[in-house]
Amino acid sequence: MTVNRFGWFLSNLHCNDSSLEPKRGSPSFDKLYKLRTVIEKLSESFLKSKNLTQSLTQNLTIDESMIKFKGRSTIKQYMPQKPIKRGYKIWMLNDKTKYTSKFQVYTGKVVGGVEKLLGERIVNDLMIGLEGKNHILFIDNYFTSYPLFQNLMKKKIYACGTIRSNRKYLPNFLPDKNLKRGNFDYYVSNHNIAVYKWMDNKPVHMISSLLSPNETFQVKRKLKDGNTTMVPCPTVLISYNNNMNNVDVFDQLKAAYGINRKARKWWHRLFFHFLDMAIVNAFILFKELTKEKISMKDFRRRIVNGLLAPNQLQPPKKK
Repeated sequence: MTVNRFGWFLSNLHCNDSSLEPKRGSPSFDKLYKLRTVIEKLSESFLKSKNLTQSLTQNLTIDESMIKFKGRSTIKQYMPQKPIKRGYKIWMLNDKTKYTSKFQVYTGKVVGGVEKLLGERIVNDLMIGLEGKNHILFIDNYFTSYPLFQNLMKKKIYACGTIRSNRKYLPNFLPDKNLKRGNFDYYVSNHNIAVYKWMDNKPVHMISSLLSPNETFQVKRKLKDGNTTMVPCPTVLISYNNNMNNVDVFDQLKAAYGINRKARKWWHRLFFHFLDMAIVNAFILFKELTKEKISMKDFRRRIVNGLLAPNQLQPPKKK
C-alpha cells in the first residue's frame, strides 16, 4: 500500500455518523461522540471475554493511564508530576493477570465547575456488577476516603490503599517525632475499617478493610552507614505493593510495540490506544488459555499474518 493510499484511508476513517452529532450545549451533547460506538463495543467485548463475576481472580486494581497528546482538545489533561504530562486520562479496572475489564475516559470538568468526589464516583462506576463477590480492590490515595470504604463494605467489596493525611474522618495519629522507622500507629472503626500511619523515611498512611492491623512483616532498609537492617511493616502495605502495579504493567505491554502514531485529529490518538488495548487484552487471554510462552512482538506478528494471509496476492508463476 502506498503512503498516499494509507493517508486517504486515515482521512476517511470514521467511527460514528458525524452528521448526527449533537451540537455543543444541547442536553445530549457527548464529548466522545466520535468514538462512542467503539467504546461501547470494546467495553462489552472486554467484559464478555473475561467475566470477573465468574472468574477466580479476586484481587482487582483501579488506576489511571495517560495517552500522550499535545494537540488541541477540550478533554486533554495537564499533569506536571506524571511521566506523560499532557494527554488523555483513562481510568482502568485490571485484575492480577493485568487484563483490563472496564475503562472510562475522563472528559474534564462537568457543567457548573469541578466535579466533587470524582475519585469515589469513578470507583463506584467501575465496580458496578461486582457486588457481593468478595473482591479485594486496591486503589491509591486519589480515590481513597473513609465513606468510600464504608460503601464498598456494604457491597461486600474489600479494599486497601494509601490515603492522604488530610482526608476527613481520620483520627489524630502520633506525631512524627514519636515514631521511629518501623513504628506504626493504627485505629480500627466500628465498621472494621483500619487506618494506619507507618514510619519509613517519611510517614505512610494506609486504609484497609481486609487484614488484621496487628499482622506485620519484616522489610529490609538501609542505614546511613550503608548497612542494612530489618524493620517491621504492616502486612497490608506489602499486599498493596504487590497488587497496585497491574495497570502500570498493562501500560508497559501496550507501549512496547504500540501504535505510537502522530495524529492531527484529536480522536485518532484515542482510537489507536483502544486498538492497542484490545491487542494487549487478547495477548493476556491467549497466554492464560494456551499456556504458550510468546512475546508481545511475536503475538502482534501472528495477528498481522492472520489478517493478511488470506488476501495476499500470489506472485505469478515463472514460465
